[in-house]
Amino acid sequence: MTVVAKSAEAMPPFIRIITQRVPWPSLKERPERSGLRPRWDAHREDTGEVLATGSTHPMAESCLVLTKRGVSGDTLVTMR
Repeated sequence: MTVVAKSAEAMPPFIRIITQRVPWPSLKERPERSGLRPRWDAHREDTGEVLATGSTHPMAESCLVLTKRGVSGDTLVTMR
């Protein structure tokens, strides 16, 4: 059996999304914190393009934005 390595050109392109947690409000800004959900900002690693701000679902929202901007459905998307 012969194993053939895939060339870099045969590999599908991928986009890496970087997420950063939005800090919680301080106790002075919001003394009652019940019901708060973690929020995230997301941007592309290669271009720095902002894809989502203050999102509770950064992967889904970022993929929707990428699709609307014409990225192929075969493109792999990872999140870090």
